[in-house]
Amino acid sequence: MSNKLMNSPRSQAVLIPLFAAVLLLTCMNVFYINIRISNPWPNSAWEPVILLDSWRMVHPPAHPIYSMESPSPLTYGPMKAWTLGQAFKFTGPNLWMGRFFSLGSALLATGILAWVWTRKRAPLFFIPAWCFLMTGNLVCKNYYVDARPDMEAILFSVLGILAFYRGCERGKHAFCLLGTVCLVIGFFYKQTAAIWAAVPLVVVVLEWNRTVLKRKLLFAAFPLLVFFLLLIGMKLALPDLYRHMIEAASNHKTKPLNFLARVSHVMLYSPPLIATLFCWLTADGFPWLKDSRLKWLIASAIVGVPACTYFASGGGGDLNSLIPVWLIFASFCVHSIDSFRGVLAQETVSFKRRMATSCFLALLLMAPAGGHMLSLISWTCLTHGDEHYSSAIECAKALPGRVICPQDPGVVFFAKGYAGRSVYAELDQRFTKGEWPNEVPQCVIDEVRQADWVISVESGFGASGMISGLLAELKFQAVRFPDLDGSVYRVWRRTGK
Repeated sequence: MSNKLMNSPRSQAVLIPLFAAVLLLTCMNVFYINIRISNPWPNSAWEPVILLDSWRMVHPPAHPIYSMESPSPLTYGPMKAWTLGQAFKFTGPNLWMGRFFSLGSALLATGILAWVWTRKRAPLFFIPAWCFLMTGNLVCKNYYVDARPDMEAILFSVLGILAFYRGCERGKHAFCLLGTVCLVIGFFYKQTAAIWAAVPLVVVVLEWNRTVLKRKLLFAAFPLLVFFLLLIGMKLALPDLYRHMIEAASNHKTKPLNFLARVSHVMLYSPPLIATLFCWLTADGFPWLKDSRLKWLIASAIVGVPACTYFASGGGGDLNSLIPVWLIFASFCVHSIDSFRGVLAQETVSFKRRMATSCFLALLLMAPAGGHMLSLISWTCLTHGDEHYSSAIECAKALPGRVICPQDPGVVFFAKGYAGRSVYAELDQRFTKGEWPNEVPQCVIDEVRQADWVISVESGFGASGMISGLLAELKFQAVRFPDLDGSVYRVWRRTGK
């Protein structure tokens, strides 16, 4: 297809539905991102845990943060807490910084991918490609602005795979070392970053010839060897960290029904990939035969799609583990912009048919967000608290004696500076066969026994029944505070020992 033909006015006009679809998705995405990132109370039950983990990183408690005596941190790596802790030295502890770090990482990761796939094309296509990759936030439960470390891990994974590509394809072996370093950093944000260490080896297998094996096998296997040695070193030298990052996470077992549910989500992400395959078949065949970058993308799909689906279906797993799947499917689509243009620029086909085809492809691009529309509204509305958050903090500040809030220790932290335990973090550390235990952990019970006042949070994140039953059993009584009427916060006072 000549450039002159593809740049004709009618050929450009038929691209309008595609650009309109991306613009609509982007407007929706900006709207939901603004809601989540500006929310003054926690978006999830795990945000206060990240806040306190980060504070402990720069204000070490009596016991090391990963010791059994300390409140349990999240079952991720320590890098997000350390990074936020450094930021808190300048900003002070707050809920917004973790969200901004995640959003910044999302913008960088998707921007790098958009540049990789569009850098040899007109600059006009970079912004739509970037915006389309960012719309993964709409189909992955707003995790692009969640304080959890998924987006930072993805950013370093993207950098690592790009470094491996440059090192293996161009014989610059120092880049293989750089890629390994990036994946190790990503691993200490979130453990699942380690799976991408297998991508170079899968690429070598896809190429499969003796020359390639002799030249690339050692460098392709290097990151896997590094992670093997890293795990051994953690187990021997950092047993507490190994227990929290590896052993506790391994108890989040996958259930068959959960796996099938996550497969259905993967299918909902696939329409952009279907649109890409349609354009390949009708325009220019299979471009991976001509583009080595696609070979690495296919290898990433072979590794990432089944592994991420497995992680998402484990106990406590969620759509954050499927973000790489969306980015892979969307990358196929963004890479194939020329195929889209080729299909829509065929002058032998009537303008009306090409416009109809363009509208059909635009609907495929919008289908994942459309399929999650009702869920997206409920995801955005689901938070861990309400507009009475500041009133709950003031209430905790005014209460005499020892005050705790096992469901949101951030309330008491902002009120009195006490970094208590989170029942959610403690339950996460005690998964059994993919399920939370049915009882409140003993360490939380011990903390409640020592408290004079307890603030509970009746949110949609579970554990509310556990805490209410425990408080009644330990002779706490609910006390009405007018400022908290109609809120999810309840204050309980000890009435006996």
